[in-house]
Amino acid sequence: MQDQSSDHAVLLAAAAAGDSDAFRRFYLDTVDLISRFIGSRTAVDVTEDLVSDTYVRALRSAEQFSDRGRPAVAWLITIARNVISSHYRSSGRPTVFNPGDSRLAATPENHVEQRDDEAEVLVALAELPARQRQILMARFFDDRTVGECATDLDMTEQAVRAMTYRGLQALRVALEPSPVEVQRV
Repeated sequence: MQDQSSDHAVLLAAAAAGDSDAFRRFYLDTVDLISRFIGSRTAVDVTEDLVSDTYVRALRSAEQFSDRGRPAVAWLITIARNVISSHYRSSGRPTVFNPGDSRLAATPENHVEQRDDEAEVLVALAELPARQRQILMARFFDDRTVGECATDLDMTEQAVRAMTYRGLQALRVALEPSPVEVQRV
């Protein structure tokens, strides 16, 4: 997991120095994740624009990224959150909270906690090897079957099941609270 994070940090450092190919690679590696993050919080018709705005802001502030143990994707998600907030402020429309939506928690406070948890999962997903990330996102975000994933990725169903298992194990480890977090609770 650390390799993916350090790769992103290296790509951002190169982009800050003017390497457009490095930023292109960072973009290609993270755009699906950021699109899902923004798309889950906004209307479909503005998602693409907000994703673009996120990457424009990221490129403009790439030199400000500092790899202090925090993954570059977490930094990018923070930028995406700010873009979403700016969008809602400038549009004059408040964030819609639909209590009938089964994906949402019963109270606004729980809703915020749930969204933070989702962001944590997305960051952990971004740190997985690309193939594991593809499979987990297809299986659990896109509701694809094992057979559909196998066909799409030119793999056997058994290989998809094994990769799903290994990806979920890696996510479980990444999302386990640290001893400091456990003590605070």
